Amino acid sequence: MLKGFYFELLGGDILNLKKSCKIYEIAERFKNKRTLHSSDLYFRLGMTYGDLQNFEKAIDYFLKAFDLQKKQDDCKLYYLGMCYNNIGWCYKHLNNEEKACEYYSKAIEVSGGNVVLFYTNRIKSLKALNKYKEAIDDCNISLTLTQDPQTMCEILCELGFLHHLKGDRELACCTFMKAIDNYKAFFFPYLYLGAVNLSKTIHYRNRNNNQSLPMNKEKGIMDSVDIITEGIGNCSEGLSDLFQMRSNVYDALNDSLNKDADIVKTLQIKRGLFERMG
Repeated sequence: MLKGFYFELLGGDILNLKKSCKIYEIAERFKNKRTLHSSDLYFRLGMTYGDLQNFEKAIDYFLKAFDLQKKQDDCKLYYLGMCYNNIGWCYKHLNNEEKACEYYSKAIEVSGGNVVLFYTNRIKSLKALNKYKEAIDDCNISLTLTQDPQTMCEILCELGFLHHLKGDRELACCTFMKAIDNYKAFFFPYLYLGAVNLSKTIHYRNRNNNQSLPMNKEKGIMDSVDIITEGIGNCSEGLSDLFQMRSNVYDALNDSLNKDADIVKTLQIKRGLFERMG
């Protein structure tokens, strides 16, 4: 089993995954009633079959892992929850969001309802099923279960986009602003705020000699150029998207000089030629 785990850890190569799976299958054939960690073996087989995109077989092994662990020690709530969570992940890849949501719900229930990962996975399935109210409720619960700034930012982004899908743009913008306040290095909130505030930015700048649109955090209003520029200064990932977005904003403002400069920077990033200075 350890040898199989070694090849699984190597990852990045389908041959390593196949080797890992083969070794686990051999271990399964030779196990008996005295074999320790049989549930872990089933779990690892589920993981490797999932990585090999054989999701039906992965589901079978996760169910075996759950049933055996439940018999041996039903106090390992996180482990039991992960079995159900991973089954939900498999169903999501099989494009069955209803079943995915069902198993994410089982994961939440069996684990005692205090694992953020299980909620965030269910949020994505609920969103895909257009069950926005339930997804918003899960976001609000998730925010009470973590103090990690990056995780809170990601949950707030999900929440903000759900408000957007429900048509409440002002609340969506305010939520994305909260996401930035929690963790400034995630690029998506800057993209969203830059796009949503573009029409207000164009209108204000055209009437006020290209001055920045005044910020109003309570209403989620900010200048598109300013918020995207802030994102460029704070983020190390998503820079090409931010420069591309800012070039689109400059284009809408008829600022061809800055637009062309950002197009060049976007191309440089995509070619690996751009380095942050200072």
